[in-house]
Order: sequence, then structure tokens, then C-alpha cells
Amino acid sequence: MTRLSQLVMDQGIQTVLVDASGVLYTDDGVVPGVPETIQSLRDAGCYVIVVTNNSGHSQAMIADRLTRFGIPIDPQDVISSGLGLSEDAQCRQIIEGRSVFVYGRASSHGYVTMAGGQIVDEVGDSEVVVMMASLKADNQAVYESVRAHVIATGVPVVCANPDQYIWNQEGLYKVCGYYATQLEKETSCSMTWIGKPFCNFSMVVHDILMRRNISVDNNVLFIDDNIHNVDRLRSDLGILGGCVSLTGLMNHYGMDIIQIGQNTDYVFETLAGEISTN
Repeated sequence: MTRLSQLVMDQGIQTVLVDASGVLYTDDGVVPGVPETIQSLRDAGCYVIVVTNNSGHSQAMIADRLTRFGIPIDPQDVISSGLGLSEDAQCRQIIEGRSVFVYGRASSHGYVTMAGGQIVDEVGDSEVVVMMASLKADNQAVYESVRAHVIATGVPVVCANPDQYIWNQEGLYKVCGYYATQLEKETSCSMTWIGKPFCNFSMVVHDILMRRNISVDNNVLFIDDNIHNVDRLRSDLGILGGCVSLTGLMNHYGMDIIQIGQNTDYVFETLAGEISTN
């Protein structure tokens, strides 16, 4: 029976990139055995970095949540898609020096200011709309106001969270990427996407790793609950890829291990569970 810590030692993997929601935790809390698994990787000398499409919260907030789950991590070891706003040249060019309305929470504003944007409270005052997170309250009203502004002015839109659904206790739940896709269809707006599974974000991850003197090769393993994210990062960067089958989207999309394994090197039941090799 092979598990992640053994795989890392057997294959000489030096860095593990891991998604957060659906891999480290679910709506029910931390996935059983994950804190111990992460610690075993660190004990083996492996560098663990979180790579997430959570652009609705700052790196510090994401790190704090993981620490409360028993997975302590430095905020600098959280690569959020929100960082793509400042790291990706095209995104930065769209945002820098312009007034920006953020579709999302105040906790995501830091990513916009890092890119040189100036936050405005009213969508009608904005030169750019950046979609960071769907809202639990008044989401439809905010969406309609953004839609009207985009139609009236043609302002560019950047979506920094391409995830269309997450799984919670009530089933598949529509999130930011769903509404960005809907906005793009309804307005034919100039939409720029950043985050998994887009290649511009793969390059952001590549550049951050290289600045940390991490060789981007098959000594790096990326693990996600979305096979499309795994396939993209694996293909773009020439790294290893693994997908969890029981705790995230793939389980709820009804994909079996054989289907998942066609686009990845490893399939994990959970991050702490058994591994199948493609």
C-alpha cells in the first residue's frame, strides 16, 4: 500500500504543490489524516506549497485557516490565483493605475492594490472590473450592476477565480467562475482569465518557484481535486500530477479512477489515502 510520504521518498520528489479546498479540507472540515501527511512530507525534507484559486482571501487569511486545521504554513507558501493580478504582465497592464471595482470581498482587495489598482466602492466609478469571489449575500444584485456597467461602458473584466463550482454539503455550488462565464456570454466583454487551469497562471507558478530556486521538473508534484487543473499544470510545466478521487469535484462528477488516471500520473483516494499509479 503506497501513500504520499512513501511516494515522495521513492521518487525523489522535492516539492509538493497542493490545492486547498477539496484536497486539504472540505465543507466538513480538514480531511482526516491530512495534517499528519503534510508533516510527514516536511519531515522527509519536502517543500509544501499551496496553489489555490481562492482569490477571495489574502494569503495570510488562507494560511491562518490552514493553521487552525492543524496544517501550519507560511503565508508566502500560499500561491493564490489573486497573485496573478500583479505577477502576470497582461493582468497588471489592465489594472495598474486604474480605478477597479472588485466583485468579491474586501479581503481580496490586497491583490488588486499589489497590481497597482485603485479600489472604488461603486461599479459605476470603475475603469476595470475584477471578479474575485461570488457573494453569499446580494450576489445577483451585484452581478446585475456589473453586467449593466460592462454593457454600457465596455470596461475590461479580469476573473481571478476561474472555479465554476465547489462542492459543499448541499451539492455543487456556483462560484465566481460560473458568473464570469455567464458575464462573458451575456456581454461579449473583454474577459481576461487568471488562475487554474489557464496557462498564464501556470507561468506565474513557474516564475514564483524559480525565484525560490526550485527546479521546475519531475521532482515537483502537483495535487488537485480537479483533473483539468492537474492536466494543465502538468503539461505546461513538465511536472508530475496527481488527483484526489474521493474528497473533491471528481468524486461528485462521477469520474472513476480509470477516467481520472488518463490525465494524471497518480490518483489518490484522499491526500492521506492510497495511491494508484497510471
